[in-house]
Amino acid sequence: IQVRLNGLSFCALSQEEKRIVFFKDLLFPRKLNPQQVLQQIEKIYDEEAFLKEQQAEVMVLFSNEVYSLVQKAYFKDEHASEYLKYNTRILETDYVAQDELAEGKMVNVYIPYTNINNFFFDRYGEFEYRHTVSVLAEEFLIQNRFQTEGTRVYLNCFPGGYDLLVFQKG
Repeated sequence: IQVRLNGLSFCALSQEEKRIVFFKDLLFPRKLNPQQVLQQIEKIYDEEAFLKEQQAEVMVLFSNEVYSLVQKAYFKDEHASEYLKYNTRILETDYVAQDELAEGKMVNVYIPYTNINNFFFDRYGEFEYRHTVSVLAEEFLIQNRFQTEGTRVYLNCFPGGYDLLVFQKG
């Protein structure tokens, strides 16, 4: 499940059949706030029979601009919110999450939407959530681990925005 303030995507994969068994993409006419997005999620769950079924594994990806990639060498857990304060206004009630990337070189610090996480927790119990950029950066770190020279630029475009990742010498 991918959650953006301007849309939602649902994709279910069958591990046994190695195919997509459900897909739904919804683009909102304008950017909503997290409470309005939750209302849209609840509406979709009321309408779609597939989503009412219990799922073996659930992953929620948050796609928002409230994140910051930090080199692991400079990251301090107790200062996690400080990495975001230059990109956005942080409220005292905001929950700051972090994804450590598999290659161990970076940490992505971000704000997930707590109300939406609570909905999915009530629906599925435990589930994994990450930021979309964590998944992208992790894959690009793997692809560039042996790069010793030059620069590679990756652009992830989506309605209403984009993420730009630049790798120099790995």
